[in-house]
Amino acid sequence: RGRGGGGGKRGKGEYRSDGTSRVHGAGDGHCVATLERHSDYVMALAAPTEPGATRFASAGLGTDQIFLWDINAVTAPVAAAPGGCGGGGGSGGRRRGKGGGPAGTAEDGSNIGKSTAAMSSVVTDLEGQKESVYALAMDPAGTLLVSGCSQNLVRLWDTRSGERQVKLHGHTGNVRCATIDPTGRLCLTGSSDHTLKLWDLGQQRCVQTLAGIHACSVWSAVPDASWHYVYSGGSDGRVYATDLAHRRSTLLFQESHGVLGLCRDDTRTVGEGVWAATMGSDVRRWLTDIDDDHYLHHHHAGSHRKSVGDNAGGSAGAGAGRFGLRGRLEAELAASQGGGGRGDEGESGGMAGSPLHADRNHHPRTSGTWFAAAGSSAPRYGSASGAGAGAGHHRDAPALPAPVHAAAAVTIPGAAPITEHAQLNDRRRVLAKDAAGVITVWDVTTCTVVKTLPPGPPGADGKEASFAETLQAENTPVSIPSWFQLDARSGSLAVTLTPASAFSAEAYAIDMSVEGANDETKLNLGVQTVHALLRDWAAARADTVRGGEGDARGGGGGGPVDVNALGPCDDAGVFRAPTRRPLLMCEAPAGAATVLMRSAGLEGTDAEEAALPEWVVDVAAGTYAVPDSPKTSFYLTPSEGMPSLSQGKVTAPRVLGVRKVCSYVINKLNLEQRPGMKPEDLVEILCNGTALDPGMSLATVSTFVWKKGDDVQLHYRLKKGAAVKADTGISSA
Repeated sequence: RGRGGGGGKRGKGEYRSDGTSRVHGAGDGHCVATLERHSDYVMALAAPTEPGATRFASAGLGTDQIFLWDINAVTAPVAAAPGGCGGGGGSGGRRRGKGGGPAGTAEDGSNIGKSTAAMSSVVTDLEGQKESVYALAMDPAGTLLVSGCSQNLVRLWDTRSGERQVKLHGHTGNVRCATIDPTGRLCLTGSSDHTLKLWDLGQQRCVQTLAGIHACSVWSAVPDASWHYVYSGGSDGRVYATDLAHRRSTLLFQESHGVLGLCRDDTRTVGEGVWAATMGSDVRRWLTDIDDDHYLHHHHAGSHRKSVGDNAGGSAGAGAGRFGLRGRLEAELAASQGGGGRGDEGESGGMAGSPLHADRNHHPRTSGTWFAAAGSSAPRYGSASGAGAGAGHHRDAPALPAPVHAAAAVTIPGAAPITEHAQLNDRRRVLAKDAAGVITVWDVTTCTVVKTLPPGPPGADGKEASFAETLQAENTPVSIPSWFQLDARSGSLAVTLTPASAFSAEAYAIDMSVEGANDETKLNLGVQTVHALLRDWAAARADTVRGGEGDARGGGGGGPVDVNALGPCDDAGVFRAPTRRPLLMCEAPAGAATVLMRSAGLEGTDAEEAALPEWVVDVAAGTYAVPDSPKTSFYLTPSEGMPSLSQGKVTAPRVLGVRKVCSYVINKLNLEQRPGMKPEDLVEILCNGTALDPGMSLATVSTFVWKKGDDVQLHYRLKKGAAVKADTGISSA
């Protein structure tokens, strides 16, 4: 997941790994549209900055996966839940693109097809992009689009006609980032070939290659407002500041993870800076002020940063720093005869003498930074990693200098992402380990952390216990069907409920410590979890629809309830509502847009009911026809010398406990059970020669004791002192 660039004051974009883009309001940050068109991950967004521009672009993995969207159409009012995000006519993308799902419906309920006027007013396909796109940039007016792809190409598109204009060659690796200057003439790209390239879009060629700055793939780059400096970050976490006009660079700061994105922040009151988003969970703001002493440069040590910005009224004799980058480029292009083919680098097109270009005879290329020329008084520094390509050329080179800024000015901390997770056997708890190594136990029925585990004791090899070892230690021998799916692709735990599996697990109310429950009452875990999440919404919905005279069945209304008299779908109040309410993501069938809702503050409106899946609404209302619990068969035979039962094979729910089997034997043999005696005081149940714990269920016995695929074979025997009623003709044990 990431954020798209641009967007002006109208809103901001979000690109995601689920193949959707989302539009958020700039004021309150609420999602106002979910756009589904991509067939794979969305990797980049681009938006114009000029007022009145109405279209933005999204791009992702796969063939022909660049789309232009009309911001007015996608943000048109639709029936969506408050605080939520949904499709409708505004989403426009309730139809997937090539290889995606079928068409969805417009706001008026009509189908949307690719060739219809409705669809063409919302989204335009830019065809001709055969490779996956990782970089996208748009000029301020929104008429020119630049894309960078996995085949090392930079493509230019005319957004008005939707046609591809030209392919620019030069990079030898995946193009990972791109940005266009405010005039729409210059474009800066970064690549996994470790270089940055500056392109003149009018001349359609590369005019400057910044090589030797990064020792790794360049993932992000953002120029300052004047385009005199560029800040670039790579997969190694290092962010460099480069003076484009003077060809000099310095290490600005060091992140602990690869830098995915940089965003310029020109807030004067706190100093100019950049925000950095990385593979880690924190977002940081770093200052960008640099003293000249920090720069490693080629020409002279006396140039000042201020002079670079004074490009108005400067003379050619005032020094190289007196012209801005654009002015110097204009002068060069005017003097150039236009040699070199489109997309070729400047050296082959009469640009070899350009002050914008690194003279490779005087700039030894290394993997860490730019160096002073041979004989210069400026020091040379080695590879950023100490083992890069440049290290082989300068074996005696010292390590890189310390970055200009050792600490960020502002840090927005984020939670460490979940990296490993597993359901525990009780199907209520989940074990999760985050990137910081902390292991927690979550209760999915209440959405809370119930335990934080300290680091495990070291093993014989001195290493900390692994996640698998912790899982084994925390698990208990119990077998309950899985009634939810779990994933952590977003870095947080996500629990998925579907009607096919949500009702698979149940438990006896007495085992869940429900007050007043008898030993026959069973509760469905999925039903009770939905009630806990939507109990308040169901009450509000009843007030809205039925004027507060709705059916208040269950334990969610606050009054006393007889749990033994409840139906299978009623609320027993066994799970409390989560203290921190989770987000609800409601996926509609047939490729329709996903709706994102906050479960806190729902008002019981028609729009909310329409956004929720129908089966969830029915469960919350207590009207869903919950399927019967799964059953299993087992054989119950006497041990040697014990009386036989009239029925040897028995069918019962899988959740049936061994204690209930003991009671069954007592009833069938008409044994006398005195007050205060438990069933297990009279009868013992065995499987594979092992006496069973009375608290075990048949499913647990089958999984952990019987361990075979056929029907479980159980044996019973009477315990010593068991009293037998006189009319049975059975002797006492």
